[in-house]
Amino acid sequence: MKLALLIANTLLSTGIFCSHGQVDENDDISKGRAIQIISPVNHSFHLNSNDLNPILESDEIKDRHVVVVSIAGAFRKGKSFLLNFFLRYLYAQYKKHDVIEWLESSGNDSVLNGFKWRGGRKPETTGIWMWSEMFTHDFENGEKIVIILLDTQGIFDHQSSIQDCAKTFALSIMLSSVQCYNLMQNFQENDLQNLDLFSEYGRLVMEQTHEKPFQHLVILIRDWPFAYETGYGWSQSVIDELMTSIEEQMPEMREPRQRIRSSFEKISAFLMPYPGTFVAQGTNLTGDLKQIDPEFLKYVKELMPAMFEPKNLVFGKLIVR
Repeated sequence: MKLALLIANTLLSTGIFCSHGQVDENDDISKGRAIQIISPVNHSFHLNSNDLNPILESDEIKDRHVVVVSIAGAFRKGKSFLLNFFLRYLYAQYKKHDVIEWLESSGNDSVLNGFKWRGGRKPETTGIWMWSEMFTHDFENGEKIVIILLDTQGIFDHQSSIQDCAKTFALSIMLSSVQCYNLMQNFQENDLQNLDLFSEYGRLVMEQTHEKPFQHLVILIRDWPFAYETGYGWSQSVIDELMTSIEEQMPEMREPRQRIRSSFEKISAFLMPYPGTFVAQGTNLTGDLKQIDPEFLKYVKELMPAMFEPKNLVFGKLIVR
C-alpha cells in the first residue's frame, strides 16, 4: 500500500476529511520546508493531499522503511523550537554525513531554523506539519529507510476542544515510530491521564491488531528542576517511578499505567535543562545558538544521536510503495 494512501486511511478513520488545498506551482518541494499536511477547520481536520502526495510518491523514497518522528504536548512549550534541533542533526547526519561539529555556532550556520517558532504566549502551530525534505539511509544489510519529521499543534489551547486535542495527539501517535511527549518540569498525574486518554483513541482505531499498537514513546521533560536528585539526560529511574503500577494504587491510577505500558513497545525519558532566560523571555530571540544556554546545548548533543544515529532508528513494517 502506498504510504500516502495509508496516511489518508488513518486520517479518515478518525473522522478527518481529504482536501486538495492550494499549491503554488512555483514551489520546489526538493527544498526543505514545513508543509501543513493536516489543517483544523471548524473542529474537524482536513488532509492537504496536494502538498503531501508529491513528496510521499517521489522515487527517492520508494521501497524504503519509514521512520516517523513526531513531537506533541501542551501548547507554547517549545516543541517546534526543539524540533529544529532534530532537523539540524538530520541534515548533518544524512545530508552532509558529518556530525562532528553539527551544533557549532559560527557564521551563517549559527541560526536555528526550519519549523516556524517564536516566543510569547499565543499558539504558533496549528494542525500537523511535516518537513518536506526526506532523510534517507541505506544499511549494509540492504535495509533502506526514510526519516520523516512531524510537528503537531499544541494541545489544551484556548480554541480546541478535548476531542480536537485527542484526535491530534492520537494521529501523532498512530503515524509515529517515535512519539516525543513534550512536558515542562515534571511528569504529573494529569499528564499521564491525558496520555492514556489520547492513546486510547488510537488503540480503538487500531484494535484489530494483536500486537502493541505503538512503538517508542520518549517522554521529554523540559526545564527539569530536580537535577540534584536525578541528573539530566536519559533516565530509566524516572520511567520506573512514574509508570510502575502497584496494588496500593487506586484503580484509576493503576489501570492507566497498565494500559500505557501495554500500548508501547518501549518507553523512555529524557530530562532537559532550562534553555536560558533569553530563550524563555523570547525578547529579540533570533534563533542564534549563542542565545541558548550552553548546558542546554550539551544535552541536546546527547539526545540527538541516541534518537537519530542509524543504529538507533526505530522503524516497523511500513514501506513506501
